[in-house]
Amino acid sequence: MSKKFPLLTRVILIIVIPLLVVLGLIVHQLRSALPEQDTQLLQGDVSSNPVAHILRDEQGVPHIEAGNDREVFYALGYAHAQDRLWQLERQRRIAQGRLSELFGQGMLKQDAWFRTLGLYRAAQAAVPALSAEARDSLDAYAEGINAWIGSHPTLPVEFTALGIKPEPWTPADSLAWIKVFSLNLSGNFSEEIERYISNQYLSKEEMTFLYRDRGQGQPVIVDTQAQARAKALTSVMGLTQSVQDELHLGGKWLGSNAWAVAGRLSTDGHAILANDPHLGLSMPSWWYPVVLKGSRLRSSGMSLVGLPIVVLGRNADLAWAATSMTADVQDLYFETTDTRRPGQYLSNGHWENFASRTESIQVRSDFPSSLRPPLQPVDIRVRSTRHGPVITDSETALDATASLRWVALDPGDTTYEALLKLNYAQDWATFQSALALFVSPAMNFLYADTKGNIGYLGAGRIPIRQQGEGSLPVAGETDAYAWKGYIPASEMPRSYNPPSGYLVSANNRVVGPEYPYFISNDWAPPGRAQRITQLLDLYKANGTGIGIESHQKIQLDVLSLPAVKMQAVLKKVEGRTARQQSALKYIEQWDGQMAMDSQAASIFNVWMRHLATQLYGQRIKAPWNSKGHNTYLNALMARTTTDDLYASLTEPASPWCDQAQSPLPCADALSRSLDAALDELGKLKGDDMSNWKWGEIQRAFYEHIPFSNVKPLNALFERKVGTPGSTDTINIAYSVFKNSEGYLKYSGAGFRQIMQMGPEHSEHVYMNSTGQSGNVLSPHYADMVVPFEQGHYVKLDDAEPSAR
Repeated sequence: MSKKFPLLTRVILIIVIPLLVVLGLIVHQLRSALPEQDTQLLQGDVSSNPVAHILRDEQGVPHIEAGNDREVFYALGYAHAQDRLWQLERQRRIAQGRLSELFGQGMLKQDAWFRTLGLYRAAQAAVPALSAEARDSLDAYAEGINAWIGSHPTLPVEFTALGIKPEPWTPADSLAWIKVFSLNLSGNFSEEIERYISNQYLSKEEMTFLYRDRGQGQPVIVDTQAQARAKALTSVMGLTQSVQDELHLGGKWLGSNAWAVAGRLSTDGHAILANDPHLGLSMPSWWYPVVLKGSRLRSSGMSLVGLPIVVLGRNADLAWAATSMTADVQDLYFETTDTRRPGQYLSNGHWENFASRTESIQVRSDFPSSLRPPLQPVDIRVRSTRHGPVITDSETALDATASLRWVALDPGDTTYEALLKLNYAQDWATFQSALALFVSPAMNFLYADTKGNIGYLGAGRIPIRQQGEGSLPVAGETDAYAWKGYIPASEMPRSYNPPSGYLVSANNRVVGPEYPYFISNDWAPPGRAQRITQLLDLYKANGTGIGIESHQKIQLDVLSLPAVKMQAVLKKVEGRTARQQSALKYIEQWDGQMAMDSQAASIFNVWMRHLATQLYGQRIKAPWNSKGHNTYLNALMARTTTDDLYASLTEPASPWCDQAQSPLPCADALSRSLDAALDELGKLKGDDMSNWKWGEIQRAFYEHIPFSNVKPLNALFERKVGTPGSTDTINIAYSVFKNSEGYLKYSGAGFRQIMQMGPEHSEHVYMNSTGQSGNVLSPHYADMVVPFEQGHYVKLDDAEPSAR
């Protein structure tokens, strides 16, 4: 054979056989890293005394039982390490700003950003603020993780591929991930930057219209430094955009859906609580379902990888759920400096020294790093003022200094303490006292108990300002815009057993004008909350009671109320070509459902994206020498909603469309954007409109870091699956257009769960977005991806798996 086919022989000997050997070793390692048994016996300090049992159910979910609660926390750390060790390592390095050590220069911006914010330093400082009980639970969890690392030399394949070993886990690592979680849901300083930059280019009428109900009348800085400051803030947005693009942290209206229904409205008299948090999608999910039983602890639901407790779920007496409050808890301050006073800034008439430190970032050489000389560490200077870290030092040539005040960086953060106490809460009173300790991110918590009661409570520190509402950056040289405290926990918004019999939270406005404190100008559009309320009212009027199946249907609903409203305008559009007329026929016959098999949903969503460009793009443009601004002005357009577009087309005060225009305002823009949408859909799916199904054009993308960036490993480790919904449907989808890929959903619901709280027995159903394991060879690596999109649920019972 070697004589007849010398080239083939060389290929087999040099490439195929070594490749098979490598693949065999990888498969062996992946299998070796799986949990050894479905039933685990943990032994404290590797002694002969059993401390906890882990029994896994059909979905790989651990049911942990131990003689005391500390042992449960230890066992959960052990289980997290079994299934998600690489995720733990990656999360820790994100918070510490140490991704460049693994991935090279491409992660320098992200590392610099997290070092500048000082999230890990803030986490380390928060440990002493916790009670002895809370610190002990974190210690036990860290011991469990480290016990698995110490007893299992076969690590997940990501460690081998990168040539690293995990460092011992510490309590600060757990608290640091709460800080990252908080950053993910606290993005209003980005809103301040967008407003500030937009204010340089839009007219007063245009700003008023785009930001109606979003904080008009706030201070606007107009001075000779506006251009330099805008450039500096543009640089900051470059950092945050890198974090969003590469790590999928942050994004528009990340938040969640949650609602509670009182026992008097349910089918069997038991209160029901539903929740589906929205975050960036990843492989595996952020979330890890678990059942915990100790001497006092009886909780089940979703743990957050990195923490030893149920974060969203239930105990024997009550259930809790949460959504982002979208509260304004961050402010940007422009600091006054003087070139004659280097290293100082002006503070109430006195010159103060910047606090300064040097952060050294280790950077890995490009592949193959073993064959290249090591790179020198990159040192960055991090300055701070009395307000917080200076975030504009990434471009030293920029003559502007802005610092960030953010509640998550304040000392004495007891957020973890609050979450721990929730696991032990027994009633509405202890639920409220637990959440009085919650700091960041500001959240809406919903409540249901075994007596049929429901409640809502806002939790988190929300600043009270001397003046203004934090909608734009302000001058920091005096205390004119300083914070003078926080809304007292006793005066946070709350509701208990409302007359309606239900409570709904979908990141919408939570208080009316009568509330004495300012919370936010950046509420999510109301469409989701309105649709949840509409469906609950329909079930309520039916009179048969609202059961778990009804709540499942609500969570899976994809009717867009804003789209239905906009449809009335689009029906007036006259098709100028045969292609337009065919597309408009789909819109005319549409029911507003963003369903997988809907061609109209495809046409509508793509049309609205191009309509925003047509309506706003010509005016929202920076000069040619400020191209960096266009990125963020485009981001502003991306944040415009269907409601914004509808108002622009129909409201008399709209500066975008002349309402006197006949037969339809902005008819040319509507026609041009429709053509652009049809061109795009044709390129993606061909000219046959019957093939334009939304679930084939929009796909959920569960990215694996780092193997999504390594071909052909990406096909093995990541998942892409067709998904319904849009930004204003209950079953939500935040998707981004990618050339040749179509619309990729990078953020959305991470799990769904519904809890019916009975005095004797509670029924709990859920579905995670990916699977329980981070090991690609595990049967539970991605076994929930398709069922999640199809709307399936499984039970999470208190009974041991073997007892079923």
